[in-house]
Order: sequence, then C-alpha cells, then structure tokens
Amino acid sequence: MKNKLPPFIEIYRALIATPSISATEEALDQSNAD
Repeated sequence: MKNKLPPFIEIYRALIATPSISATEEALDQSNAD
C-alpha cells in the first residue's frame, strides 16, 4: 500500500460530515480534554 493517507484533518472532516457526528465528536472531544 503505497497510497498516501490523507491528512488527519481530511479524515476528521469526513467524520464530521457523517450523520453520526455527535457521537464521534463527543468521543474525540473527551479524548482531547485529557
């Protein structure tokens, strides 16, 4: 797999673009609050 992975921000933006953003964002937020 020599494919370049997209920047983390790109993945994050893709995540927040999903309908289940509240759950994902909450988990990430709590993890960041550590």
